[in-house]
Amino acid sequence: MEQGLAPSEAIEKLSPIIKKNLNDWDIEHIKPLAAPKAVLDDTAKFLLFNKQRIPEAVLICGKTEFGNLAGRSAERVSNIRASLQGDEKKAVLAPLDYGDINGLNFALWPYRKPLSGNKILGRLQRYSLRKKILSWLHNATHQTIQKPLNAELEEVFISPLKALQSSEEIKGTLDKRVHNFIGKIESQSWKPVFTMAHNDLWVGNVLNAKDNKYKISVIDWAGSNLKGIAIFDLVKICIDLRVRGNAYSIEVKKACDLLECDMHDSEGYLLASMALLLQNIEHFPRDRFFKLLQRVHRFHMSNLGL
Repeated sequence: MEQGLAPSEAIEKLSPIIKKNLNDWDIEHIKPLAAPKAVLDDTAKFLLFNKQRIPEAVLICGKTEFGNLAGRSAERVSNIRASLQGDEKKAVLAPLDYGDINGLNFALWPYRKPLSGNKILGRLQRYSLRKKILSWLHNATHQTIQKPLNAELEEVFISPLKALQSSEEIKGTLDKRVHNFIGKIESQSWKPVFTMAHNDLWVGNVLNAKDNKYKISVIDWAGSNLKGIAIFDLVKICIDLRVRGNAYSIEVKKACDLLECDMHDSEGYLLASMALLLQNIEHFPRDRFFKLLQRVHRFHMSNLGL
């Protein structure tokens, strides 16, 4: 099998882009962030330094023959940022540049410092940022709520839920609960709405920042959707931030107030978001998807006491 993109090849082909955006970069100090894998659609990541050996940018790139994997996140960020305002917009990290050149698809991102990998320090950082991250998520949700058309309800909510209901992996466990929410949409006793959805919101995709009141930069929007479904992002980040019990119920209540639904319908949003993700899991292993579904659903229901 063809090997992943070599660092020397990537830097040689992308040097015009790097020079255009980084006046002080040092070609002698480039650090691969992950070893290239022997898969045809893999992307490579590099940390670029300036001449003072201070991290300046992150370069993500891949061969155009395998698609737009590197640039897709940058393209979706443009749509997400256009729908947000103020500090909510600033907290969505914008690329310095992205596109195709010399057979490579690329995105060049400004460097932001990740949260500490030290167990104790990392936990302290997560605790100090917890309120800010959750506040950003609620406010970004509020700014991006849209009422779906009837055809969109069928396409984004009902059809994916029916496909999820028919999955063998949830027979005898969640299939009846999914069926219940399909009925609630069709009877209009539950009227779900769209909102921005990141779809992979965990602490690894939250970096330190100084340019907004939340002090965060949210990255990796490749799987995001402007007409997305709420609650999954909240559940996933709360698991990582160790928000449990009554504290979790308070956050879900805030979300439900924005979505104008009751607490029980938050389960419907969670199942619908997972159903939509199932339609677009691409290379994500199916068995891992259903383990994730069971995990987030169990966390949500047990912490709400439902």
